[in-house]
Amino acid sequence: MTNAPTAVTELFRAAVAGDNAAIDIATSRLDADGWAGSVRHVFAVFGKAVQLRFPEDYTRADVVRFVADVRVASHDPSTMSADVAEELVLVALGESELDPELGFEEVITPQISLAVAILREERLSEAELEIFFADVERQVEGWLAADRES
Repeated sequence: MTNAPTAVTELFRAAVAGDNAAIDIATSRLDADGWAGSVRHVFAVFGKAVQLRFPEDYTRADVVRFVADVRVASHDPSTMSADVAEELVLVALGESELDPELGFEEVITPQISLAVAILREERLSEAELEIFFADVERQVEGWLAADRES
């Protein structure tokens, strides 16, 4: 695993900070490299963020309310299906299986939007963000190592 930040991490850091120029740079890098190789990384950030946001005693109503709040705050709520976003949160919480019919475009935007909303809401310090992203990198590296072994 490299110490250099990945484009996905750069994208999330920029989005949390509201740095539009850095968002454009990270997005361009992802577009050039191909997003497909970054799906696991996005899912890992999303999953870890969801675990931060929803304690063990959450309810489905909490999930619905959170997704609705993020959609309302969005400049274009139509880019995120509420049903898909809620399903993704429930998958990250281990309550559901992901619908195999969902395509890349249907899941990537809600995962990024919801994770950014959570990370902004949590107001993690720079040190806490470092730990968060290091944990994500370790998780992704573990998944990749398991793939290589199989």
